[in-house]
Amino acid sequence: MKGKRRESAEAYALRLLRIRPRSRRELAQRLRRRGYPAEEVQRVLASLEAAGMLDDREYLEAFILGQIRKLWSRERIERELQYQGFSSEAYGALLEALYDEDAVFQRLLERARRMAREAPHEEALRRRLWNFLARRGHSPETFYRLLQALEAL
Repeated sequence: MKGKRRESAEAYALRLLRIRPRSRRELAQRLRRRGYPAEEVQRVLASLEAAGMLDDREYLEAFILGQIRKLWSRERIERELQYQGFSSEAYGALLEALYDEDAVFQRLLERARRMAREAPHEEALRRRLWNFLARRGHSPETFYRLLQALEAL
């Protein structure tokens, strides 16, 4: 019976990892929530790590790149990683290497140009742009820089 239960925990963990990369902490929480004993969870996590299927550094890289594609601010990414339980030592250098402020600003400017073409009037553009940036954690300074860049076009 115990062997079958362990296989079940491993199968569940593998199914979760097939959906998307996960951190060690998140996977442990999901397994515990499912009712697997702590020692079994630790065995499954160790087995997955040994097989190279669970790696927090790979998770961090995939997460950071995914949020950059969604145009999240550096600060929003940091807050989310801290919320997930990562220390700044774990993600700091990787975030520094991957996050290019200028490239993100250029992509934001492209998005703002599309919004400007679609907005019925200036006030609608300002409101939509402000909300878009706020949801992604950008500062008011970014909003004003984008407005200045749009006016310069």
